[in-house]
Amino acid sequence: EGLARVTLVGSGMHKRPGVFARAFETLRARGIDVRDVSASSVSIILMVDGADEAEAVRLLHDGFGLGEDG
Repeated sequence: EGLARVTLVGSGMHKRPGVFARAFETLRARGIDVRDVSASSVSIILMVDGADEAEAVRLLHDGFGLGEDG
């Protein structure tokens, strides 16, 4: 399937301590390898195997508490 791009978006994302490590650990804990990474001032882009795309999105969504009330 090739590679898939999974992007974390937020103001000052690249300056937030621990975001890279947290994302890598979240995915690695479930056996998903990050093949490449890049960042801008508002996003971190993780490249994963295409077959892992949906699971990676779900894991990061849950791992960063996105969509939670509050």
